[in-house]
Amino acid sequence: MYVEAELVLSAYKPRKLKQGMLFIDRKKDPPEIHELDRDISLDMYPYMTENGHPVELGLFDLTLTYQLAKHEEIAWVDEGEDSEDMHEITIEDINSILRSNNRCKIQIKDKLYQKERMIIPVYDEEKVIIKLIEEEE
Repeated sequence: MYVEAELVLSAYKPRKLKQGMLFIDRKKDPPEIHELDRDISLDMYPYMTENGHPVELGLFDLTLTYQLAKHEEIAWVDEGEDSEDMHEITIEDINSILRSNNRCKIQIKDKLYQKERMIIPVYDEEKVIIKLIEEEE
């Protein structure tokens, strides 16, 4: 079973800028995430002056009360009803979620939800499984 969740971006101050860190490109409308393509070990402040602080992802319930998944737990994207495949989340997937008003769906343990309305994510290899919200939904 899947329920809607909200993707939240949280800025943080790093000690170093490392390849793979995520940044918000606010020059685009709507803003998009981009990934740092190299380590910046000497002076990271010029890069951060232009691009802001790096961000981490978090998935929350729609009331923004409960964090359902931390940055390192967000990994698997279910490719939909026509496929049994999953892939690791990509920058394109994240930007698609941002274009969907920061909404996606997260797989939860449906028995606990149906009995007690508890939203407990399903984990596969210590990562949660999400679905992108299609435009027609």
